[in-house]
Amino acid sequence: MKRMYFAALVFMLIQGALWAQTGTDPAQFQKPKLVLDLDECIRLALERNPDFIMARQEVQMKEAAAASAYGRFFPSIDFQSRMTILDPTTVNDSKGTIPIGTTPITFQTVYSPLFTMGFTASYAIPGIPFFSDGAWGMVNAAHDLTLKDLGVTKNKLEKTKRDTKAMISKAFYQLKLSELMYTLTKANDERLGAYLDVAQRNYNAGRISQYELLRAQVQLANNQPELLRAENSARLARVALLQKLSLDLNLDLETKGELRVDYVQISEEKAVATALTNRSELQDIALSVEVLKLQEKMSKYGTRPQLAAFANFNWELKKKGSLFAQGDRQLYNNWTAGAQISIPISELLNPASTSWKGTAQYEHGVERAGTMQRNVESLIQLEIRQNVLLLEENRKTIDAQRTAMSLSTEGLRVARIAYNAGQVGNVELMDAELDFQRAQLMEYQAWYGYIAARIDLLNAMGVL
Repeated sequence: MKRMYFAALVFMLIQGALWAQTGTDPAQFQKPKLVLDLDECIRLALERNPDFIMARQEVQMKEAAAASAYGRFFPSIDFQSRMTILDPTTVNDSKGTIPIGTTPITFQTVYSPLFTMGFTASYAIPGIPFFSDGAWGMVNAAHDLTLKDLGVTKNKLEKTKRDTKAMISKAFYQLKLSELMYTLTKANDERLGAYLDVAQRNYNAGRISQYELLRAQVQLANNQPELLRAENSARLARVALLQKLSLDLNLDLETKGELRVDYVQISEEKAVATALTNRSELQDIALSVEVLKLQEKMSKYGTRPQLAAFANFNWELKKKGSLFAQGDRQLYNNWTAGAQISIPISELLNPASTSWKGTAQYEHGVERAGTMQRNVESLIQLEIRQNVLLLEENRKTIDAQRTAMSLSTEGLRVARIAYNAGQVGNVELMDAELDFQRAQLMEYQAWYGYIAARIDLLNAMGVL
């Protein structure tokens, strides 16, 4: 005993020393508790969820690509320069003399500028039917393709957002269900323990039989695995929610909110119509059809002439004067401008060219997209029907469990009165308690089933 007192004294002295050194109460070193409701969980998930972050980054990449596509509508301007070093043999061989009077004149027949620099500009000419399709049409189609690609990426972001909200909502309510089941099972375990104590005293006093004592012991023993499962389920549900929120799995998390929501009042026909309007899969298919048509148009543009305007402005370091002059070199400038047309003969006349075959390829792609759209619409209708039926099933279960709760509550009240009056025994009272617990448990499960079906229905409609 003295050793125990001594150990406790040493522990208190160590705590006091820590407090004196840090100026902080050791109790304050406990991990803070994070308290979140559903909206805060969704906000955290949209800030930290890797899938949503990557989808948002992909949209930013596509926005940058779409912005850069506008640059194709501006003229192409290049700067170029060149320095020439001539072979001395070539220079000497190009020199000659002409005897004029008594003084021969030396001249050079081969000459290349030592230094040249300048600007070159080109621009696809718009507005001329057929002739403008090759160059200007390609620019327009390529720009439209980047915008369609951006639209597909934004649809993917919205779908990822809805899926993330659905995932977090179901994990949140799964945790609420697990916590309620654990609280209920733990309270029942405490009641069964109290009933066993009473039964033991009554048995010792000879007021009940050994069978009734054994029944109390068996019911408490049977509840122990249920309590362990409920506790483990609550822990796993909390860890699952923390993982989906990308938070530390050891964080002390508490959720605010109830395991109840308002009923959804919507017909299957209206739900299907809303889904066919909002579902990103159908929007993606529509955009893919537009992309295929643009690609088909670009393939056709490959057989069209490419009409463009061009201009050049150069500076050249040249020799002054005429061919026969012997003066110094000087920087001269010159310019050229005009229009050029390029006709792709091979693409136009060859039936096996990529332009002709590409057109056929994209036509088949449009037909395939139509088949895919019909299949997706059918799957959406099936998904909506399943969730509507699940909603109705769980709503009816909730109504039935409300009746069961009312009856079990009344049964427990009557059993307690009868037990206090000595009209029923310990076994009958415990049976009434278990009936009440089962009714509560089934009502919680029915509410979670309804909430999960509601989340899935709204997500299937594309309005979550």
